[in-house]
Amino acid sequence: LLLLILSADFFLPMRLLGSFFHIAMNGMAASEKIFRLLDLPEEERGNQPVPQDCSLRCQGVRFSYGEGRDVLDGVDLECPQGSFVALVGESGCGKSTLASLLMGRNRGYQGSVTVGGVELSALKEESLLESFTYISHQSYLFKGTVEDNLRMAAPNATDGELLEALDQVRLKEWVLSQPEGLDTFVGDAGGKLSGGQRQKMGIARALIMEPDFIIAD
Repeated sequence: LLLLILSADFFLPMRLLGSFFHIAMNGMAASEKIFRLLDLPEEERGNQPVPQDCSLRCQGVRFSYGEGRDVLDGVDLECPQGSFVALVGESGCGKSTLASLLMGRNRGYQGSVTVGGVELSALKEESLLESFTYISHQSYLFKGTVEDNLRMAAPNATDGELLEALDQVRLKEWVLSQPEGLDTFVGDAGGKLSGGQRQKMGIARALIMEPDFIIAD
């Protein structure tokens, strides 16, 4: 009887070891695929910085995800520096595709996309990411407080600067109405906030970074 009871204590660790073995094998297979992807040659980008004039202009822009799947067909768009431009259209008409194209994620477009008169493909990727900020319609918020999420963009920002950014997105009054103020807990992935509040928090976080161009999807 004693041996039968002790056998369970020997069996469980061996079973756990077998589980770790399968996890390790899956991890090794996944790592091989990841390293093959990392070793792929990258397309060369331009070497020019983003000019001070961040006026954006699109002329005859065409883009397709595949043959017979044209998403953008001759798009003309002009966004002067300091302007606010909204693209309105039904789902699937290419709004997100155009936003990704402006961020340099979608390549192989036809036509012309210029920033301050410089073609998008001629700009350095580092300079483009420093000057352009993309805000998804599902902005991710980390588990923590309002202040924690905002300071990710500007660790040295003052409380006044944080509140100013919140005021620009019409979220300051709500934050100050909470007992904890900037220390209000937003929950995992912003679960304690509404969808609109999460989007506003994402825009506020981008405003603190003071980019030249904000693209909100």
